[in-house]
Amino acid sequence: MTVAVCPVRPESRGTIMAQSPDPLQYPAIRPNYLSAPSDLRVLISGIDQTRRIFAQPAMAPYTVEETVPGPSIASEAQFAEFARNAGTNVFHPVGTCKMGTDPMAVVDPRLRVIGVSGLRVIDASIMPAVTTGNTNAPAIMIGEKGAQMIKEDAREQPAAVDRYRPAVVFSDTISRMIRGKENEADPWLDLYRYTLQPLLQGHSGMVASVAWSPHGRRLASGGAGQGGAGSGELFTCDAQGAERLQTLSGHAGIVFAVAWSKRGDLLMSGGSDGMLRWWDVQRGECVTMREGHHTAVQS
Repeated sequence: MTVAVCPVRPESRGTIMAQSPDPLQYPAIRPNYLSAPSDLRVLISGIDQTRRIFAQPAMAPYTVEETVPGPSIASEAQFAEFARNAGTNVFHPVGTCKMGTDPMAVVDPRLRVIGVSGLRVIDASIMPAVTTGNTNAPAIMIGEKGAQMIKEDAREQPAAVDRYRPAVVFSDTISRMIRGKENEADPWLDLYRYTLQPLLQGHSGMVASVAWSPHGRRLASGGAGQGGAGSGELFTCDAQGAERLQTLSGHAGIVFAVAWSKRGDLLMSGGSDGMLRWWDVQRGECVTMREGHHTAVQS
């Protein structure tokens, strides 16, 4: 028989700290297990109680011998050494993005990242403290509750939610492109680090769409201007020199879609104003404009 002795409400606290401004560098993780003396006392007491249970007359006929930690472990010092050397975790790390209103809180009671608009954290990391039991069911509950909060806030502020949806999609595309490649000499990762990132930083609002020209020398990017959902920005950039070449003005709303012609001389753009435009890239002028869409042109 196996008995797992576990302090279900540990007081020891670890840290996860950024080591540099580079988001691709792994953080420093220090669990600090058993740093709180109370956690060690709980483990020692649990082992002692387990021995008493197995020594009872009802259990004695079914007990042959104690194998771990073994009868030779008897003093508190021996128990402490055994716990530190042989102990393990139960894979319930939580609390790195604590929910609350105090200075240590990362998200507010509605799971919104404090100080960052349009971003939430909805998982076990928002727990202020680990739950007494398994974290699986509470994590599912957090997901259900977080989804409900998003829908509630969307009904109250639909324009704000719509504004950030394309940015979330684009960010997810980038994260999937570079996931697991932090230490690789990967051309796609270099593309993001040295080309996409500096070019897209020129936008005053969110980035909703990007497209490479057929010859790969230019990048077109569309998004929201300083006026948010009521304004649009469309840029073309020199991919090699990381410099902006043109600002194509005309869209009254967010530019959700951009695409190049096969020869790279024309650029198509569609936006939340329902307009579809063709641009002469050499002259930087809109040469054709098509109306008819009642809602945003996104593809």
